[in-house]
Amino acid sequence: MPDEGGTWDGMALGDSCIFQISGDRLVGAVPISSSADFGTHPPLFYTDQALTERAIGGLVTTHGVWAPGTAS
Repeated sequence: MPDEGGTWDGMALGDSCIFQISGDRLVGAVPISSSADFGTHPPLFYTDQALTERAIGGLVTTHGVWAPGTAS
């Protein structure tokens, strides 16, 4: 039985990025949309809990729907 699709959830923090691609087209990008948005001090997870609690405000969440051969 072919996969009929579903939903997805994602989180990005620090230097991680999520790209949704359909065919040869970029559908979405989180947390940045262009290379100019990269900085030198991204929020990170630290071993020091207090530092992580301050940085967690930079956590970006996103979600979407996917289906074979489509983008939304």
